[in-house]
Amino acid sequence: GTVYDTDGKPLAGAKVEVWHANLLGNYSFFDKSQSHFNLRRTIVTDANGRYQFRSIVPMGYGCPPEGTTQRLLNLLARHGRRPAHIHFFVSAAGHR
Repeated sequence: GTVYDTDGKPLAGAKVEVWHANLLGNYSFFDKSQSHFNLRRTIVTDANGRYQFRSIVPMGYGCPPEGTTQRLLNLLARHGRRPAHIHFFVSAAGHR
């Protein structure tokens, strides 16, 4: 991918944090069977604002069935399933 600034110019040195669930729908930090930074990376963009990474295709997951989020969703007649997805958090000095 490429990170651009608000003027549409490639942004060198931006920090791209990437994370997602494993094939069971679990995240490291919350699933103690995984290593601490499993399926999590911090990447710094190159001089042309580019970054790349390889990973697995993540799995979707559901809210804990007895948790407060699922209880609220039940009252709203909504399901608690989350589709497979990848999180990206991008930051750079001097940018918000």
